[in-house]
Amino acid sequence: MGILWENVIAVKVDNTLLPPDRWYSGAGIYRNVGLIYTDYLHITEWGTTITTPEISPDEAKVSARIQVSNHHEHAVGCTIMTEILDSEGEVKGKIEKRVTLAGLASEEMEQETRVLEPELWSPDHPVLYEAQTTIYCGNTEVDRYRTPFGIREVILDSQTGLLLNGSSLKLKGVCIHHDLGCLGAAYHDTAMKRRLEKLKEMGCNSIRFAHNPMAPELLDLCDPMGFLVVDEAFDKWKSLSYEHVFKPVSYLQQSLWSDQPVVHIAAFNDHMKSEYNPTWTMHWKSPAMEDHWTFPEYAGKLIRLVTFTNCERVELIVNEESYGERKLADYPNHLILWELPYTPGKIRVIGRNGNQQVCEHELTTAGLPYALKLEADRTTLPADGHEISHVEVTVIDQQRIVVPNQDVNLSFELHGDGCILGIDNGDLTSEESYQGQGRRTHRGRCLVIVQSGDVAGELVLQASADGALQGEIRLKITE
Repeated sequence: MGILWENVIAVKVDNTLLPPDRWYSGAGIYRNVGLIYTDYLHITEWGTTITTPEISPDEAKVSARIQVSNHHEHAVGCTIMTEILDSEGEVKGKIEKRVTLAGLASEEMEQETRVLEPELWSPDHPVLYEAQTTIYCGNTEVDRYRTPFGIREVILDSQTGLLLNGSSLKLKGVCIHHDLGCLGAAYHDTAMKRRLEKLKEMGCNSIRFAHNPMAPELLDLCDPMGFLVVDEAFDKWKSLSYEHVFKPVSYLQQSLWSDQPVVHIAAFNDHMKSEYNPTWTMHWKSPAMEDHWTFPEYAGKLIRLVTFTNCERVELIVNEESYGERKLADYPNHLILWELPYTPGKIRVIGRNGNQQVCEHELTTAGLPYALKLEADRTTLPADGHEISHVEVTVIDQQRIVVPNQDVNLSFELHGDGCILGIDNGDLTSEESYQGQGRRTHRGRCLVIVQSGDVAGELVLQASADGALQGEIRLKITE
């Protein structure tokens, strides 16, 4: 009759019996869902395993284990060809194998080749190869499967620790959950890439994923960005509590992790509002420190400072008055402590190695709120109804210094084809919604995530506060 029937495949989640919890927030369909359409003869999903059991400067042995499924009722003869491609797409190794698979059966086979003068994967040089496996029946290609991989040797030794490609490597890592703040549990590649870029800037080279398997797209990001991964299946192995762990702030992490000279100032603020629920255990806490120099409540009082550095010595200067130098070697915990009278103005620390000044960090006391500054990590977006831009909103004074101690209520308007996907301010105690058109700043800051629509043109995000402060940013939306 020539009638075309439409097939509908519906995927639903019923979490009635197992609601979400803090270990695995979400509970809906928040990962990408796709339909894989293959020939009756194909490589099974996740059916390739690539290892590099032998590595030398001259060559690397590459072993590929490949599982092939035959859904025909009869036996089929075919050729399995695997090519090893470098980052430029050039073939560096090739293997072919003729096999006959029984009907309605799966078979695993192994192929080996060698790559000459291999480039080795490491966090600082995350070069990847690709194993491209193709199935031919006669001269007809029936399936192709791509598997990215890095050539590297990993050894865990009780005496020397972790060795990567023969060199000792310290894991400088963090634990992260799968959610994306105000975006919730739904995976978004751009938002996750931004998170990894921030971690990379801090000197991070490894991540423990807590507390369940992550989206495969996240693992695909970690390989080319240079992260070692502990891909946790679940936590709470034996007990219902963690050991007490001190969670360092990012400045300390950077001073411990970075290969470049760094120095940072932070001030202990005993007046800072607690952001920790008293029922939470100690390992979620960090000291009450802030990275600014606007403390009118300390006028005429002593204030404690800490400098984080990986330099040999640091000098502290307040309003051009030096408070002397201190040696990192005298502070085994890497927290160089100072105590001095608080004086508004400018505070500066200089890091030195030997007789050479190698870095510095400066903070300036802020004045009264004057304007709102909006900065986007992406000023051009495609008109695909999906991509996003993170817009950081800060309250600034006339000298464009962030005002951290006078928070305001922000209102936002977005003009053009797009939407405000989420708003956040980093305040763990806030009960404000992540959705909507407004949010209160936290220490002078707020984050707005804008999503493009399907129409090219321009998006204009306008921000206002308490009827006085104003600011806007324009995003280009392209076809």
